[in-house]
Amino acid sequence: MPASVLIRRHMLSLPDGRQVQYRRAGNGTPLILLHEAPYSSASMTDWIEKFAGSYSVIALDTPGNGLSEPIGVPFETVTMADYADDLARTLSALGVERALIYGFHTGALCALEFAGRYPERAALVIANGYIEMDPELSADIVENYLLSFQTDWTGSHLYWWWTRFRDQYLFFPFHRQSDETRTPFGLPDVESLHAAFLDFLCAGDGYRNSYRCAYCYDGEAGLANARADTVVMGEESDILYPFLDKIDQTPPQVSILRVKNRAESYDAVAQLLEGTGFSQQAPPPVSATPIAGRLYRDFIQLSQGSMLVLRDAPGEGIPVLFLHDVGGSGDAVAHWMEAWRHRRNVIAFDLPGHGESFVPEDFSLVASATSVCEALEVLNIAQVDIVGFGAGANLGVEIALQSPSRVRSLVAPEGFMTGAGEAVGLEEYVEILNPDHYGHYITQAWSMFRDRVLFKPWYIRQPAHALPGVYGIQPDILHAQTVAYLKALPGLSALGQACLDYRLDERVAGLKIPLFQPAGPVRCERLKGHIECLRTVELPGEAGALCDAIEMLLDTL
Repeated sequence: MPASVLIRRHMLSLPDGRQVQYRRAGNGTPLILLHEAPYSSASMTDWIEKFAGSYSVIALDTPGNGLSEPIGVPFETVTMADYADDLARTLSALGVERALIYGFHTGALCALEFAGRYPERAALVIANGYIEMDPELSADIVENYLLSFQTDWTGSHLYWWWTRFRDQYLFFPFHRQSDETRTPFGLPDVESLHAAFLDFLCAGDGYRNSYRCAYCYDGEAGLANARADTVVMGEESDILYPFLDKIDQTPPQVSILRVKNRAESYDAVAQLLEGTGFSQQAPPPVSATPIAGRLYRDFIQLSQGSMLVLRDAPGEGIPVLFLHDVGGSGDAVAHWMEAWRHRRNVIAFDLPGHGESFVPEDFSLVASATSVCEALEVLNIAQVDIVGFGAGANLGVEIALQSPSRVRSLVAPEGFMTGAGEAVGLEEYVEILNPDHYGHYITQAWSMFRDRVLFKPWYIRQPAHALPGVYGIQPDILHAQTVAYLKALPGLSALGQACLDYRLDERVAGLKIPLFQPAGPVRCERLKGHIECLRTVELPGEAGALCDAIEMLLDTL
């Protein structure tokens, strides 16, 4: 990414209680970007970079994709009109009354529908990708292509969906595998396939709605009803390009544009946007507001980039800050947060290099703690009790050292990592997985998290190292942990090594706050004598029981 283009990420809370993610860069006239399904606004990064120098570019995660939550319309009845209406509500919440709009594939059809329903709000609509599908094929796709996404305790769903997702590049529709349905394209490179599949996993069952809207869309009616200035375009290298030949006629305000490739698309779109003469300063970014009765997401803008926070509405008392392990995320500890939510305020970050937060230049625990302290300062949180899992417990120590008055206590339900000097290598601490075209790495990640519930350390799978209870073997929890780990893969070696290099024995000496570690196989004997405030206590593994136990401990402080 060019150094001059800084893309910030934001969450928006709509009046109906749903949340929308958007990426934003640049200044000037608002240019709205709508991505294709089942991806996210991350797929529009190249467009953001191209146009941020001239416009205030706002790329939305459409409903049910990325971090945007689905609209409350059943799969059986949802239409592109619902998505266009939602776009209007989202723009209003952003304070954008009129804008330039560019959409690709599914996003193109949403933009086209918007041109018919809200012409006064679109200075120009550019729809890159058009579809007019045979009704029989549409019905077949709804029944056999748009299958419900369900998790399974074996992790088999991940491999099934990987194969299904991979095959959609090779056959259309993927379930009709023949010479006639073979696409003219090969598979993308492994890195692109991995990123696309992660977007698909983030959408989950929400992927079906936007797909259904596209495959059941009446493109001919969309063209006829468009009342804003609209350009329907297609690239010769695009799978949807042949559908332009099905267009018989268009109203005067709709034109057709054919280009050879993506490079020509950039140039053509730039000329179209400039030719409108539309100029209006975009309002400043809007941040998320609390949503009653549930956890909500927001992005905090730090010096290095955007950092995701999962939290509930602020209230009285000392909040509980949850710090996830290496390869984790806020979503991966959300089930712990829910157990506390009705008695204490709860907070979790996607730590740097994890989940949806920025990738740091320095992966050390010292640098991560500095970012957390900066985030707490931005949130105006003066003091917390920390619950740290795995390396998150060590990170809690570093936070307390950097900001002593901000941390009242630290609980390590899974014990501490003693780090340097321990007879453990990087390959044992973290499973370094490399994406491949076969999906092996995905099922490896799932199996690792099952073993982490059953053994301590997880890579010694013997009775002497068995953990009591099997509270974590729940498909949805394991799925969230696996997805978080897959997101962290690019920096996992550096993150893991940073944790192994952290000299906890030295750093913890002299720490004054109470530290609680569990009895049993996760107890860390090496810390005895290093810190006077270390207490070894019975800590249950189930979220609700753990919450009760820790609250009783903290009541004695």
